[in-house]
Amino acid sequence: MKRPPRAVLWVTGWLVAALLVWLALRGIDWRAALAATRSAHVGWLLLAVLCNLAILWLWAALWRVLLPPGARVPYVRMFEITAVTSAIMNTVPALVGHASAVALLTRRGGLPPRTSLSLLALDQVVEGITKLAVFALAVAVVELPPWMRAGAVGLGAVVAVLVGVLWIVGARAPRQTTVDDGARGTAATGFRRRLSALHAGLHADFHVLRRPRQGALALVLGLAMKGAEAAAIACVLRAVGADVPMGAAFVVLGATNLATMLPVAPGNLGTYEAGAVAAYRWLGVPPELALAAALLQHGCFLLPAVGAGLAWLPFTGTAAVRGALATSRAVPPHAAAASTKLVAD
Repeated sequence: MKRPPRAVLWVTGWLVAALLVWLALRGIDWRAALAATRSAHVGWLLLAVLCNLAILWLWAALWRVLLPPGARVPYVRMFEITAVTSAIMNTVPALVGHASAVALLTRRGGLPPRTSLSLLALDQVVEGITKLAVFALAVAVVELPPWMRAGAVGLGAVVAVLVGVLWIVGARAPRQTTVDDGARGTAATGFRRRLSALHAGLHADFHVLRRPRQGALALVLGLAMKGAEAAAIACVLRAVGADVPMGAAFVVLGATNLATMLPVAPGNLGTYEAGAVAAYRWLGVPPELALAAALLQHGCFLLPAVGAGLAWLPFTGTAAVRGALATSRAVPPHAAAASTKLVAD
C-alpha cells in the first residue's frame, strides 16, 4: 500500500491540533486572556524558564547514567546532544527528534548505533515510569477527570509491556552457540549466531536493569526532570495569580503529558495548550486566566527547549545536524532546511 505524501500527514496533524484547540478554547474571551498574559509577573516567568532549562541539564546526566560499561561521553558533549535533540524535537514533525537523537549519539557521542537505540529505549522507560509518578502525585492533590484516569491506565499498560520486554532481554544472559549447533545446518547456525550476538549486545546495553543502584539513580534523575517541569508550572501559576494549590501543577503536568503523547504538530503547538486549559478548567481556574497560563507555560518551556539547542548549533556544526535529520526518512526537505538555516542566519 502506497504511503500518503509527507505534506498530507503534516497538514493532517495541524488540522487535528487546530480541532483540539477549538474544542478546548471555544467561548473564551481572547482579549481578556491576552490582558492577563501581559500583566503576568516577569520575575516568576524568568524563574519558570530557569526551571525548564534545568530539565536539559538533568537529561544529560540521565543519559550518561544509562550508558553501558565502557561507553563514555563527556557531560558537556552529552548536554550538547540533548540540547540539540530538544531543539529538533520542538521544531520539526513528529518522531524526527528521536531518530535525530540516535544519529547525534552516534555521530557526536561516538556510540555504536545499537547502543544509541538502546539508550533511547531506556530513556523512554524512565519517561514512562516518571509520568506514572506524576499521575500518582496528581491523584493526591485532586480527583482526576475521567479522560486523565483513562489515559493514565493506558500509559501504565504500555509502560508495563515495555519494561517487561526490556527486562527479558536485559536480565536474561544470552545463550552461547555450541559445537552441536553447528551440526544442524550452516544457515541455521549462522542465524543463531547473529541472534545470539544481538542478544549479547542488548544484554550489555541494558546493564542498568541489572544494577539496582544505577537504576535507582536513573529514576531519581527522571523524577527530578518532572519536578523541574512541575516547578516551572507552579511559577507560571504564581505569575498570573491563579488561586489554586501549588500541588495542582502535577495535575496540569499530567494533562500536558497525555495531550502531547501523540505529537501531531511541531513543538506540540495547540495540543499542549488544549491539555493545559482542560486541566486548569477542571481545577476551577477562570477560562481567560486558564488560556493565559497555558500560553505562558508553553512559552516558558519552549524558550530553553529550543533556545539552548540553537545556541549549541554553531559548535555542533550544521553538517552534523543535517546528517542527523537525514537519518529519518520522515523529515520533509523543507523541515531540514528550516532547522539548519537558523545557523546560517
